[in-house]
This record gives sequence, structure tokens and C-alpha cells, in this order.
Amino acid sequence: MNVYSGSYHSGPCPDVTPMANFYMNGFLGKWYVIQKTLSSTKCLTYNFTKTDEPLNYKIDQVYEDPILSFLKINYKCHHAGKLSVKQQDIPSRMVLKFPFDLVDNTSYIIITTDYRNYAAIFACQKLILCHYQSVSILSRQKTLPQSTLVELRAKIGSFGINPYDLNFIEQSDCYDDNVNEINMNNQTSTLLNMENAENGSWFWS
Repeated sequence: MNVYSGSYHSGPCPDVTPMANFYMNGFLGKWYVIQKTLSSTKCLTYNFTKTDEPLNYKIDQVYEDPILSFLKINYKCHHAGKLSVKQQDIPSRMVLKFPFDLVDNTSYIIITTDYRNYAAIFACQKLILCHYQSVSILSRQKTLPQSTLVELRAKIGSFGINPYDLNFIEQSDCYDDNVNEINMNNQTSTLLNMENAENGSWFWS
């Protein structure tokens, strides 16, 4: 699931009900990730945009890596993936794929959203004997009211997903939009390309 932090569990993915009457155009745009399954990143955002292909969308994930922050390397990490709606009558159930993914079976489900304030997303990748799952609670702002968080976590828990696996994502003291980005992929990890770093174009490859 690439940069997705998550947790492994035995058996198949949980049966999570996609949101009814979901309207993707209202969901597009930037979201701040308020809580996420076992994540140690900070300043994580998702940006959903249309593509030229019908029922296909782009997800851009931008975040600050804790290791780079510790090393005082002022770069944001950027990872872009593709979301595809396979059943037109269930637009809240999609398939997520990042470049260089070897599998194409990551389910991406919009659990709930009011489009203007909050959203909850469930992603799950089927493996041979287990599955890898991740939940994200999103907000259009950098914070969410506690009452909203409680309601969303209760809804997540109703599907048999442990809401206590979710970590808070720090959204303060983030780099501004003009800072250079490291474009991430999931090829075999090597050292950062320091030569490219000099001109502001780093790749994790």
C-alpha cells in the first residue's frame, strides 16, 4: 500500500460498507489527515483530483517524513496514486494503485463524509494468508471537533476495525507549499539521490 501506514491482520479484509449516495465531485480537493492507522508521519494531506479518464481519479499524498525532519532536511515527501471506480453504481468503492505496484487489489472505500468538514476512509490489500489495512480520518481544516472524532471512530469500530490503532497526525509547524518535494515510489529502496537534491528534485528509488 506504499506510503500507507497500516496493520496486518489474519484472514480476508473486513466487510466495510461503502457510503451510499456518494458524490465524488463534492469529495475532490485537499483534505488534512487528522488520524491514521499506526502512522508516524506529520503534516499528511490528501488531494483528490479528476483525470482525463472517466471514473478515474488521482490521489496526491504529501507529508513530512520524521527521519528527514530529525535530520533537519527541509523537504516534503510526495506520492501520487490512481483511484479507479470499478462499479459505477458504487462510486464510494474504488481500487487504489500506485506506480510500480505489483498488485492491483487494494480496496479504497469512502466510509462516510459530509464533503465540507470530515471524512473517513478504509483501505485494504488482500495478501495470501492475511490482509493489510489502513484507516484515515480526514478534515478540510487542520483540526476536527472531538465530538466528530468520537462519532467517526465509533462508525469505524462498527465494522470490526480497532479505532485504537489510529494515531493523531501532527498538522502544526508544517513546511509551506513552496518547499521542495521528494517524489516517492516503491521501487527497491536505495539512498537518496543527493545529486538531484541540489536542484530540488529528489527521488526515493
